[in-house]
Amino acid sequence: MKDKELFGIIGSYIDELYSQSPDCFSAILAPKLHSVSLEPLKIVMAYSPREFMTNTALIVHGGITASYADLTMGTLARYVTGGQFSPTVDMQVSYHKPVPAGGAVYVTAECVSRGRTVSSFRCDIRAEGEDAILVSATGLYYTKFRQPE
Repeated sequence: MKDKELFGIIGSYIDELYSQSPDCFSAILAPKLHSVSLEPLKIVMAYSPREFMTNTALIVHGGITASYADLTMGTLARYVTGGQFSPTVDMQVSYHKPVPAGGAVYVTAECVSRGRTVSSFRCDIRAEGEDAILVSATGLYYTKFRQPE
């Protein structure tokens, strides 16, 4: 498989999200697939926080950034399972700096390890045009029905 094929597969998961559940929370977050890589296995998704996603300090609410991390890692976990839903088992989020509203946010998720029952992922959140990691997260996802490596 090539990166281009992986882009098509992951992109189909996002298209399905919009077509089957357009009003669900994940669809409201409006993920856009930005890039993919097979080696190492990772994806980058872009989000555009809307005004209602900010807190009283006018920065992106921490629950929204945690959701960005969960949706991005979960999308990659879905690929690991061969397209099946992969629920979150555990997730840890660290907030390093505020995530500014009013610009694109990029979430890079990478598969750390694939296990028999759960697989491990990590991700970083950055603002458009910035190198600094604003939020980082790790997650375990149920991937018992994973596809062969």
